[in-house]
Amino acid sequence: MHKLHVLAAVRLTHAALKNMTVANSGAIINVASVAAFVRGTGGASYGATKSWMVAFTEALYLELKSVGSAVKMQALCPGYTFSEFHDVLHVDRKRLASNFLWMPTEFVVHQSLEALRRGKLFVIPGWRYQVIVEVASKLPASLRVAIEAAVSKGRSARR
Repeated sequence: MHKLHVLAAVRLTHAALKNMTVANSGAIINVASVAAFVRGTGGASYGATKSWMVAFTEALYLELKSVGSAVKMQALCPGYTFSEFHDVLHVDRKRLASNFLWMPTEFVVHQSLEALRRGKLFVIPGWRYQVIVEVASKLPASLRVAIEAAVSKGRSARR
């Protein structure tokens, strides 16, 4: 997971930016996750790599802006999204989250591309996830971690 989410992202981004910065155009959308901001049990590496992806994308955004580059950067941070990912893993989506938290892939892509057009750095598709991240980011770390632990405990009890 770390090789894919971190090392591959660095190599691919570096390779793409070489040409984009010379042309002074283009865009990179790095797929992070709501898990970059809100964590739970069973996903330590996933959440950590997605947090790294958000920080990496933000740093590149700042570097590009500091040199006046027109290249756009975006950290796409979706929540649960319908895709073949869970089908391939034979994971029951209902065990992961309630139906109202799942978003269609087309919606996530549309939100990303609309925000990219406007030059928005962070994109969190879906009002539910926007509220979750907004509230979680305002809480003191000790309270946020206590809530994350309670939610994780509740999930474990349901399994």
